[in-house]
Amino acid sequence: MKKTTCFLALTILSISLLLGQTNNGILKIFSDEPIIVYVDQVQTPNYSEISLVAGTHYVKAVNADEVKIYSEIVTVVANQVTSVFIESPGPEPVMTQPVPVKNDEPAQVAETPKPKNDIFIGQTDGFLPKDMDGAFGLKFGMADAGVHQIMEEAAAQSKKSGNFYNYAISTTEGYCIVETRFIDSKLFDIVVGYTTTYEKNSKVKLNKNELPFDAFNKMYSTLVSHYGEPTTVTRKFTDGYAENDGKLLEALKKKKAMILYKWVEPVTGNFMLLTLAYSSAPIAAMTYSSGSLEKEAKARGLVINDYNYGKSFEENYNKK
Repeated sequence: MKKTTCFLALTILSISLLLGQTNNGILKIFSDEPIIVYVDQVQTPNYSEISLVAGTHYVKAVNADEVKIYSEIVTVVANQVTSVFIESPGPEPVMTQPVPVKNDEPAQVAETPKPKNDIFIGQTDGFLPKDMDGAFGLKFGMADAGVHQIMEEAAAQSKKSGNFYNYAISTTEGYCIVETRFIDSKLFDIVVGYTTTYEKNSKVKLNKNELPFDAFNKMYSTLVSHYGEPTTVTRKFTDGYAENDGKLLEALKKKKAMILYKWVEPVTGNFMLLTLAYSSAPIAAMTYSSGSLEKEAKARGLVINDYNYGKSFEENYNKK
């Protein structure tokens, strides 16, 4: 009898945070001028009626000059409409006294353009750390209590299980499932995952027959925008399965396919993994990992949520 494989730490325990959730609510945004709206750091062109999972969402708006005019946490209630009116700021007061003319004024410094953010995977104000030193405003090495305090505020649900925490964060793409992992109470791994779901009797259920291609592609494009092309790419198929044969779901479920993209920060050794896999259901998942603390976990053979850090990713993936 096969044992459920712990795939990047997102097993039934993590995904079960989705179950029992009520269905969506509607967010309507009104403005007296053209604006650009971001919900959970993702641009939302059609903001007149946005369907969102119930919970708190970060809403930001900028005007045509890309000046921020709104930035608030908005609560969306299931089966209800939440309306927000964004009013243009009033005109600046006119100065009546003479303004001295300055010569040789320093040239204006252009703002750093924000990377493309197709999906929420832990960005803070639209950015991920350049050194891959965490996400969600967290830094590797942070104490577990501090991590939980930050994450609990953003989560619709949370759960502690030994030396890891699970969180379900409501986003425009559905629920973002996050797992934070600790060694000696210090943060060293952050796991992020999206699944495909459907509604039944006003409850959100996992769809076990559909791969989350959209979420996976958006996670990939967002990471490439922040960090460039991956350092290594693994797309392995065995036992008669092949790329583009139309049997990817079956191959992943039987562990006859492995899709893995890896980004490495050469100075710190911090790295990220992105994969499309099947755990208790199809999932698009990624990890942010501390290079130094991950080595320590490996040396100890640390096991967290059935994932053995003393073994390679592929050994864990193929574990029976």
